[in-house]
Amino acid sequence: MAHRRKKIPPNVTECFQIAIEVELNRFLMSDEEELSFPSTLTRENRAFIHEFVKTKGLTSKSRGKAVRVLTVYKPKKNIARKQKCSFKFTETTRQACYKLLEALPVSEREIEEVKSRKKANSINRSQFNVSTLTNGYMVVPPQAQGNHVRQLRRQLPIFQMRSQILNTVSSHQVIVIVSETGSGKTTQVPQYLLEEATTRNEACRIICTQPRRLAALSVADRVAFERGEQVGDTIGYQIRLESKTSPSSNLIYCTNGILVRCLMGGHYQKVFAKITHVIVDEVHERDKHSDFLLISLKEALAVNPHLKVILMSATIDSQLFSQYFNNCPVINIPGRIYEVTNYYLEHVLHMTDYCKPQMDRRIQYGAQFLYLVAGENVPVDFKHTETDMTALMIAAGRGMEEFVEILLQMGANPSITSLHGMKAIDWARRLGHGGCATLLEMAVQNQDANPTEKISDEYTNMLLEVYQSTKSVYEEEIDHRLLLTLIQMIHMQKPAGSILIFLPGYEAILKQNEMILDSINRCEMQSNIRTYMLHSNMKISDQKAVFERIPQGCRKIILSTNIAETSITIDDVVYVIDCGKVKQTIFDPLCGTTGLETCWVSQACAKQRAGRAGRVTEGICFKLYSHARYAIMDEFTIPELLRVPLTEICLSAKLIEPQKPIAEYLEKALQPPAAVSVRRSVALLKTMGALDEQETITDLGIHLADLPIDAH
Repeated sequence: MAHRRKKIPPNVTECFQIAIEVELNRFLMSDEEELSFPSTLTRENRAFIHEFVKTKGLTSKSRGKAVRVLTVYKPKKNIARKQKCSFKFTETTRQACYKLLEALPVSEREIEEVKSRKKANSINRSQFNVSTLTNGYMVVPPQAQGNHVRQLRRQLPIFQMRSQILNTVSSHQVIVIVSETGSGKTTQVPQYLLEEATTRNEACRIICTQPRRLAALSVADRVAFERGEQVGDTIGYQIRLESKTSPSSNLIYCTNGILVRCLMGGHYQKVFAKITHVIVDEVHERDKHSDFLLISLKEALAVNPHLKVILMSATIDSQLFSQYFNNCPVINIPGRIYEVTNYYLEHVLHMTDYCKPQMDRRIQYGAQFLYLVAGENVPVDFKHTETDMTALMIAAGRGMEEFVEILLQMGANPSITSLHGMKAIDWARRLGHGGCATLLEMAVQNQDANPTEKISDEYTNMLLEVYQSTKSVYEEEIDHRLLLTLIQMIHMQKPAGSILIFLPGYEAILKQNEMILDSINRCEMQSNIRTYMLHSNMKISDQKAVFERIPQGCRKIILSTNIAETSITIDDVVYVIDCGKVKQTIFDPLCGTTGLETCWVSQACAKQRAGRAGRVTEGICFKLYSHARYAIMDEFTIPELLRVPLTEICLSAKLIEPQKPIAEYLEKALQPPAAVSVRRSVALLKTMGALDEQETITDLGIHLADLPIDAH
């Protein structure tokens, strides 16, 4: 039976919620079995913790009468997981298998294939060969014909660093380029290398990797356009199930996975013999393919002295990557052409008046209290227990000038602040009651009370509390109603420009698209809107539709996952809405299973998303999370090597480098997993039969490596 959804108890601030989430996450990653909270917690705080721990798979209990102590427990570990697993057929199943084999007997050829796989080099490496990358040859690049965009290219921030980039590449095997979004690194750096090779009459073959297929395809199109060529000649791309290259292509854009697939088997010298440069773009993403690629490139550099490696990103821990490649030089390219203004959840709530009914009720809730203070023997500065507001604040918030005068004559103190630091004059100004504000200003004789003074952030903090109190502890991944309200506000009040919305997954995209269409049908929004969806499972032709121009007077709304986060430019995007969520493969240590979970993005990814709005004009990024939430986000994305089961990582490592022990290979990673954990995982895989005693991967291991689940 589904757990009943409960509202967050009142007086539980977002800062408290974030603090509890951080502490519980630390507890989950530790070896502790219990976690106790101090007895100073209020009843509402304890109620919130009891509900919240259930979402983490934990249990909790409060003990004591006068002093209540809350303790959180982890579930008892599954002892069976530590034992050797066995699998037995029932007699019925056994007979069914015999009948199947009688009907479809195993052929001699199949028997020979199984026998050959049991030998040392059992895996047929030809299945991992991508011929367009490995079988080409190097030629001198032709002269570019793109004179029509030469001036535009020179206006990009990166152009000022062109000579420094080329000189550094010439004198070093590896360099790191840290450049703001919109500076032009993805399209310009490869072109600088091509142009230099043409000038020097030197042959070159450049591979530029991208984290996603759409980025590889769209960037190849853009670079070919800037050079005045067609894709497939000098410039090409290779993605899953699609290729547009020639054997003499000088620059090929591909995904990280495509290049890693070429390297499976460890034949670095052969793969890179006809490649002069490898550019790894958006290296900050840290999926397992990019980390495996860095290991392979580091080893390839030792046996391919002609090879040059360039690592690029807008948000990267440059020193970490520099130290990994023997303190290679780092080139920083500051600034972007256009500025992006960031608004957080508290600002969005204020702009859209999303919580106005709740805020009005908070004022009205104290009306009875106001009359009680004015007519009964209650201290004039007494605060309402629910709203933490004095009678003067309530009267000012409701615009009751007569009551304000009476309360001031009774000696009410206009300088008292509420829980959020709001004074009575702040309420009067915020809610547009000028008469009350004037009376209060005159009452504050010894304070500077300029009526044009900007009201502090206390009001937005109160908005956050009111908003949080309307949500459920078991909140949905995305507040789709708030998102729709924000879209309506932008469409009706803001100047022309497309809206790019980042959502965590395809279901959220479909739901939001349906809500937008329903809003148009109900005439809540104008119909001059065209919606587009971007998701990795969509056809490339459908994904490319987002780049097309729309008729004047229409507004484009793009609902996307993180596929639009890096390397692509939708040049009419002015507004970005970042929901702050992404789906990631996460290992649950309590259950011992892997799942695709919705998580908060890192600060680096949030910066990348905001940068999509400032590519061709000044932009605005609306973040549907508070500034306090942003402050505790991870600075950089946690590497996939450190957040998925090590059994899965070990099998992938064995496919890439079958000749080396797994522990030795993973030790070379940028941020390697713990050696003890690797040894335990290898032992478990041997017990399961995924690896034999010599640590050679078996047929079972190959199949398990293809499954996105914990091998156990």
